[in-house]
Amino acid sequence: MKSYRIGVLTYQTGKDRYSQMSYIAALTKAAQNYPVELFAFGVDDVDRKKERIRALSYDLKKKKWERRWVSFPHLVYDHVRYHPTKQFTRYVEFRKSGIIPFSYHGYSHKLGVMEYLSSLPELKAYIPETIPLTRIEEIPLFLKRGPSILKPINGTGGRDIFALEKKGDRYLLSGRAREGRWLDHKMVGVEELRQIILPHLNRERYLIQRKIPIEYGGRTCDTRVLVQKDGKGEWSFTGMGTRIGKSHRVVSNLAKGANAIRSEEFVRSFLHRDPEPILQEIRTISLLIAKKLEERYGAFVEFGLDLGILPDGSFQLIEANSKPDRKIFLRTGQWEAYQEAVRKPIEYHLFLCRKI
Repeated sequence: MKSYRIGVLTYQTGKDRYSQMSYIAALTKAAQNYPVELFAFGVDDVDRKKERIRALSYDLKKKKWERRWVSFPHLVYDHVRYHPTKQFTRYVEFRKSGIIPFSYHGYSHKLGVMEYLSSLPELKAYIPETIPLTRIEEIPLFLKRGPSILKPINGTGGRDIFALEKKGDRYLLSGRAREGRWLDHKMVGVEELRQIILPHLNRERYLIQRKIPIEYGGRTCDTRVLVQKDGKGEWSFTGMGTRIGKSHRVVSNLAKGANAIRSEEFVRSFLHRDPEPILQEIRTISLLIAKKLEERYGAFVEFGLDLGILPDGSFQLIEANSKPDRKIFLRTGQWEAYQEAVRKPIEYHLFLCRKI
């Protein structure tokens, strides 16, 4: 049986260290059951002249990572997330070079995604109002219509996000200031708001979004839904879980100390509603979002959709992540869903390899 090489392209964080190493180790273990040779690499590990890669492979018997030279993979599973660095610039150039085929073909920024989805009649109700933030003077005008969220157009990991609400002639601000300290429900005037926000606007592009009312007991709660391509190349629902952030924090990322529970438990305990009708609608709409984004932007492997479930049981999309984490399943005891979340990318890439 023919074997296929699948290279997981990721971000190098140090000597022989890459982001998502625990996930890549899990992929390696799952790949044993398929005619697949799987390895990790960074953009600086590519030897274009000799058409080889200085790969990092996980030895399951020795339980350690090892370096070795391998031929170019048949297909690249791209797991590089946005970083404002020179390494990311080199990654973008490598993708554009086309010397190795990728399994997915690009993406728009968060603003473009939200604008496109809100233009679709069947999805408009699920998308909060989102516009580009080009000048700091636009913030008070947008806040007249209610509390809002400011975040980078190309951000990842919940960084540099602010929640804002107008209170008379002042503003209630939550988020992380430039020097790293948390601002929890801090009342500021116009000038102090400018001093906090302007450095962020000068550094990168931002959007402003209508804040979805998803605070329960002072904690931001959002639901991560994972939809993935399967071994037949079809979109499928894998699972979901709900994250409960720290008290009065803007974000609910697990990496920033959030807790997690199963979504059905969240709906029962926090909304006091029957979870099944709500969760079934979430499954349906999540698959529709994935299909529509693929129609617009080209092929994808998976999406981690972050949804805010409101007290009345309705929900809206916070953002769509094309390179999602899947730790939510481990944190909520959904072992079968986690295994499926790891297995599906292998099966989908094998499906694509056999078509090359």
